[in-house]
Amino acid sequence: MKNWSQIFVFSLILLMPVLGSLSGISDKILTSSEQRILAKFPIFKYSAISTYIDQVDDWYKDNFGFRNTFFRAYSYFKYHILKVSPLPERLMVGKKGWLYYGSTNVVKDLQGKLPFSIGNLEKIKENLEAKDHWLKKQGVQFYLAVAPGKYSVCKVNLPSYLQKESVTTRLDQLITYLSKESSIKMIDLKTKIPQDSSGCTYFQKTDSHWNHYGAFLGSVHLLEQIQIDYPSIKVPNLTDYDFRAISTDQRGFSRMINLTIKEEFTMLNPKKPLGYKEEDKRNTVPAEYRFRQELYEVRFRAIDQNSSNLKIMFSHDSFIYNMQKFINESFDEAVYFRRDENMQWWDEKLIMVEKPNILVLELIESHLPLLLSPAFSN
Repeated sequence: MKNWSQIFVFSLILLMPVLGSLSGISDKILTSSEQRILAKFPIFKYSAISTYIDQVDDWYKDNFGFRNTFFRAYSYFKYHILKVSPLPERLMVGKKGWLYYGSTNVVKDLQGKLPFSIGNLEKIKENLEAKDHWLKKQGVQFYLAVAPGKYSVCKVNLPSYLQKESVTTRLDQLITYLSKESSIKMIDLKTKIPQDSSGCTYFQKTDSHWNHYGAFLGSVHLLEQIQIDYPSIKVPNLTDYDFRAISTDQRGFSRMINLTIKEEFTMLNPKKPLGYKEEDKRNTVPAEYRFRQELYEVRFRAIDQNSSNLKIMFSHDSFIYNMQKFINESFDEAVYFRRDENMQWWDEKLIMVEKPNILVLELIESHLPLLLSPAFSN
């Protein structure tokens, strides 16, 4: 009798994915927490029969019954028990449970094994200077702002095998090269963040992004560099904000592995009423844009005309979101356009429509290879 009960339980476990898929129960109870679009059931075409089976296989891997339940159990065992990454090709587990991007290119760059060639650096310089020249004709000042990868600032909690001294990264190469060979205004947004064991104070444990404190320091450095050319803009002061630590979970990386991991998130809230308001969107979202539609374009305008009388435009990634509250107060108008790896980060038509005084191209250091393309795209 005992053997039959064991067989029954084992068989039930094996059949759960099929039963879940057929009944749809698992889909009603659980939704995917992964930050990507799951494969859809393919449409059969005789002309594409050679790839149809692979497409069906991809669909089943993404949609089999109770997939999230099994994946959550697997992630819990790997992360909490074994202290290793459930998705080693995408995430690294560092010390004290800190999570980092773990793609091959990120690891190689951290180890100094993925340098730009001289030809690469020359091409990036050529592309940036061509854009700068065109913008100057339009009366627009151009800045390249590079946000730090978490691994560049929060080094103390990296896995031990990545904690090496004096490694030259691609960002280090580009800063050195452009400072000697070009007049391009390049801003390293991590400049004001302490490069010591306190670096993790400015980032999130289970997300790739900085918290409000890190974003504040990045914003201050950005605005100070712009202030050199535009003395009328104001730079925020830390005393204008209240610090608040909140308990949070399900940040970016923890959602990726379907776990609830609690951490403290540092917030800075303005002491005074905001001097700006959000405005309606004006532009059509490009077909290739893959993120939340409402984030493609975000616009802010000063409630009372700002003393700077300047309009700033950003072509940016997700690091800008926590910076916006610190930047908006410094301009009469600030407009942000979200980009991703599938898009061109350079859009002359959009620039002509918006007519900014200042254009900032902001991207994380791991995306620097995008600059090798004239349109800043893959």
